[in-house]
Amino acid sequence: MYLFFLDNTFMVDLNKGPSGLGFSVYGGVDVDTGDQSQGVVRIKKVFPLGPAKSSQQIQRDDVLLEVNGVPVKGRTHAVSSQISLRSRLDSS
Repeated sequence: MYLFFLDNTFMVDLNKGPSGLGFSVYGGVDVDTGDQSQGVVRIKKVFPLGPAKSSQQIQRDDVLLEVNGVPVKGRTHAVSSQISLRSRLDSS
């Protein structure tokens, strides 16, 4: 659990579109941030026409805790990206 995020944690339900959930991610346990957010996976970009943008609840730099019930905490950037990508591929 990331203790510094407890006060502002919420779930956002997104319906996958043709291009996935509509965001990209950055961060992970293999990305050195030099602060307490080491290992945190964040939203890098919210794509203009995707479900994330339509929800009006997801913004750049939001912390991503899980996708489809799969936690991203403690994962590398590559694995976190793959979890998000898999969600996009599963919608086909």
